[in-house]
Amino acid sequence: MPKSPEGREASINLETSINHLAARPAYPHPDAAADVSLIRDERDLQRDPQLTGQRDGHEKIPETGGHANEPPSRVSFEHLPVDDQKVLSAVVRHRLLSFAQVHRLRFAERHASLTRRRLRALRDQGWLVFRDGVRTRGRGVRFALPTARTLAAVLPRLTCTTAQTPYGGLVTAMLPRKSTRPLAFPDSTSPKWLPHQIEVNHLLARIATSSRAIRWASSWDAPFASDAGIALPQPDYVLVEDVGNTMRVVFGEHDRGTEPIERFIARKIELYTDLAAFPEITGAWFGNIPFVVHVTVIDVPHQAPLRRLRALLEAAALSRHPDLFRFTLGGWLFAHPDEPVFFTTAHAPATDAMHWPVHVTAPG
Repeated sequence: MPKSPEGREASINLETSINHLAARPAYPHPDAAADVSLIRDERDLQRDPQLTGQRDGHEKIPETGGHANEPPSRVSFEHLPVDDQKVLSAVVRHRLLSFAQVHRLRFAERHASLTRRRLRALRDQGWLVFRDGVRTRGRGVRFALPTARTLAAVLPRLTCTTAQTPYGGLVTAMLPRKSTRPLAFPDSTSPKWLPHQIEVNHLLARIATSSRAIRWASSWDAPFASDAGIALPQPDYVLVEDVGNTMRVVFGEHDRGTEPIERFIARKIELYTDLAAFPEITGAWFGNIPFVVHVTVIDVPHQAPLRRLRALLEAAALSRHPDLFRFTLGGWLFAHPDEPVFFTTAHAPATDAMHWPVHVTAPG
């Protein structure tokens, strides 16, 4: 069993990661570790003095993303370096990214200072704005968010670059409207949706940089329109990947254990089951490519993620298409994104052990 730093420090639970960090067994509790928490080094703020002192919610940088006395660059998106274009595309597809997530996705082989330098340059040119999250024990996290200029430049290109692919219709169906406004929230705050979005993006960053052959990854909020004739599910993230010689679509759901099981059944299991019964909808999106639903589970309120997973698995087993659904713990997928860490209705947990190697799991 590999014991990489990521495997030894796997967690998706923001609230408890610090509490568990002191004791690090060979296979830590999957909801407890620093790698996916909101912890980051204080030096990010210290090395960007133009943003220090702005943690009172009064942003001093205009919406264009440039400094107060410096107009944004007029360089077009097409004339930006390719690395910068890819960074902006990633930020748009994930709604926002922390500096650490950008570093993992685009500059993992380089020093983190390069990531900070490039992001600040894009901010100064009007492509990004920065927001600082809530500070915990003297530390916080910095986010890069796209500006309206970036959305206007990137969104049409996502359509063009995927138009000739088998999943081009899926991208078109999910693409935010041109009138979509950039995300905004005051510094030193945490909107209710933010922890969930950060955790989803942690998972996507790990998956994208694993050995899995990912063709598309996005984590847009409520990506599907409501005019399809049926109520559509609203996945937390969407992947298109090659598996062997075939392609598949993965609709991802990240369950934090904060809602009743009945709500998960109504909004997730039933809607995905209904979607499988309408090939005319999925056919327009991605032809005959099969889709699966990957559910990652943590349990913020009760700290019993396996118990929560069992309840969701039992609910899926009673659906019309139990074969659509795969379940795993969020920390397991983060630590081992390309390993068979999933349970199905045919491969349910046999024990309550929190260590993945103890279980017999199934390919995703």
